[in-house]
Amino acid sequence: MSWQENIDNLIRIGTFKRTDYIADDVRQYVIYAKEYLADAEKTETTRSRFLLAYEGMHSLSLAVLNRVGVRSEGSDGHRQTAFQVALMVIEVDEVRKGASTAIMGFHRTRNTITYQSPFPPMSEKVGTAAIEALKFMLAATEKFLAQHQEE
Repeated sequence: MSWQENIDNLIRIGTFKRTDYIADDVRQYVIYAKEYLADAEKTETTRSRFLLAYEGMHSLSLAVLNRVGVRSEGSDGHRQTAFQVALMVIEVDEVRKGASTAIMGFHRTRNTITYQSPFPPMSEKVGTAAIEALKFMLAATEKFLAQHQEE
């Protein structure tokens, strides 16, 4: 099933809704992602580095969804669905097998360190991997956006 068919199904069941593509918003989401990346690379604490990289990946997801003219309805799991669909649209698994699974793992990690009590420790390896994933997703998003510029 194509990403367009997936989006149509998500609209049909009320998880997504159509929205106007706003080029300035897409550009701003990408700028935010780059700022999150720069901050993540400077930050001392692993948890902060991870969370900044995660937010950068989420900003890129929003950029991609806006570009294809949809947004989440904000129900439970809306971030997860936004990530899944954006990763499908930018075809990260075509570039690096298993990339979408790895990036979705960061979403689960974010939920664990945000909502679980007591908060579990975070390894340096996970923080560094999140930054690398953000760089990878940024490159894939920019490639997609360049291929789908305004007509």
